[in-house]
Amino acid sequence: NGSIQISQARWTNNANVVVQSATLECVQFAANGAVLTQQETTLNGPVQPQATSNYGAFQMGSMAPNLAKVTCGIVGVTPAGQ
Repeated sequence: NGSIQISQARWTNNANVVVQSATLECVQFAANGAVLTQQETTLNGPVQPQATSNYGAFQMGSMAPNLAKVTCGIVGVTPAGQ
């Protein structure tokens, strides 16, 4: 009965263009590897090429029953001007 909180997010733009935003997805898994939930949030930029942006703590949603593991990663980006 809790929440998934990202305490420190750090995103480096390894592209050759300015990126306006990135989509961060966190997936909660059961002990048997079954996906319990998928949650997404937007990390806003802009972030220049080869630059890093840091984000303070934020909530990623409720913790699922039977949670064993959470993995998070960038699943999409929006270039500036799009």
